[in-house]
Amino acid sequence: MHSLFHMPADQITFAMVQDFVGLRIPENLRIEYKTSGDKSLEGIAAMANTNGGILFYGVSEGKTGVPEEIVGAPHGTREALVNKMATIFDPPWTPEVIEIPIDGSSDKVVLLVRIDPDQVPRPLLHQGTVYVRLEGRNERATRLLLLAMLTEPAKFENPLPQLGLHLPRQYEVPPQGDLVLRAVANINLHMLRGRHRLPRGTSRTVVEALEQSPINEAVYQLMFGRTDMEPATSPWVPIQATATRVRLAKEYYPTSPDDVNVDERINVYCTVKLHGAQPLLEVVLDVVADLAQGDTAVFNDIEKALPSVARSAAAYVLPRIAQAATGLSGGPDPTTSVFVSGPPADLASEHQKTRYQRSSLLHRNARDLALYVDFTSLGERVGRDSISHGAAEVLPYEINELGWGGAVREALITMAMDWGFTEPRLLQHAKP
Repeated sequence: MHSLFHMPADQITFAMVQDFVGLRIPENLRIEYKTSGDKSLEGIAAMANTNGGILFYGVSEGKTGVPEEIVGAPHGTREALVNKMATIFDPPWTPEVIEIPIDGSSDKVVLLVRIDPDQVPRPLLHQGTVYVRLEGRNERATRLLLLAMLTEPAKFENPLPQLGLHLPRQYEVPPQGDLVLRAVANINLHMLRGRHRLPRGTSRTVVEALEQSPINEAVYQLMFGRTDMEPATSPWVPIQATATRVRLAKEYYPTSPDDVNVDERINVYCTVKLHGAQPLLEVVLDVVADLAQGDTAVFNDIEKALPSVARSAAAYVLPRIAQAATGLSGGPDPTTSVFVSGPPADLASEHQKTRYQRSSLLHRNARDLALYVDFTSLGERVGRDSISHGAAEVLPYEINELGWGGAVREALITMAMDWGFTEPRLLQHAKP
């Protein structure tokens, strides 16, 4: 967490505010930028009713919620703002309002309104309305949210999504997979605390979302982009369905007029799960490749394919299921993470074990991704330890600024550095 959230007020300088604005962090659950107007009070009330945060008064924002410029506010704005909060909020309440003079200006200041959610008399009404903070915006509280705030305040204290780094072994990855690309997207649906089931028709909704998603692009890039064969596919098939969990699968395989018995396959598995007391809605999308005899994937293909996997899970399937469950078209941005993995040692396919058994270096660990992936494009690597898997979070502000390709690229850079590539060379992605 940035120091502005907890540093004593008398130690905060204008340079620190400049540094924060220079990070270009877009508006989110705990950050808002305002220059003037009563919308500031709405934002303060919304954060107070949710997770708290900081409202920067005197900082302009762009179309995507990214801060653009410190324009400041006139002297006397702090007193006016405090007086408004004391009279308009019900019950009367004021958070900490820190006034910071702008260097080189005798009549302008920046205000930091710091909201500690533990100090708020919830629910806090603004002109008779209860507002809550969603990802980068304020919304009127629904009846269910208001009831939760009144009857279960402890459970409402932190509805932020929690990141769960699920490795492929933990989620029933098929044993024959030589290479697994995974994306996990989740979001807390705190307004559904009383309901512990997925909406009816979830399987159909998932299929519709996947058919509109770029998941096919990921599969074609990973396999068919490296062959001259035409792809064939099976339909999406439900393989598990309960009140809280749905799992579907689809198979892709290359065919050609001369040889239809090609042993290269890609299976895609989509798992949707609702679990926990929050509850947490989670989408796990796995692209599982069985490589042809003697073949390896090129890391550049993974670079190109993984953004489509992540985008399909977080921007297509998850929002559709969340909307079906809540009836709301908006909500906080999901927490998204991506993974690259080979098969577990005890589940590695037999032909992979035998074909590499002469290599004493690589066969020390049958899960070594170097058996299945050519990492040459990443550059020089320090150390000779095997690479079993990689995992990294995809950050929301990087998605906003760089697009899915650029944001996943940053996650892959983290993985590569964990693998020992101190200066990894990755492809540049244009923002879609």
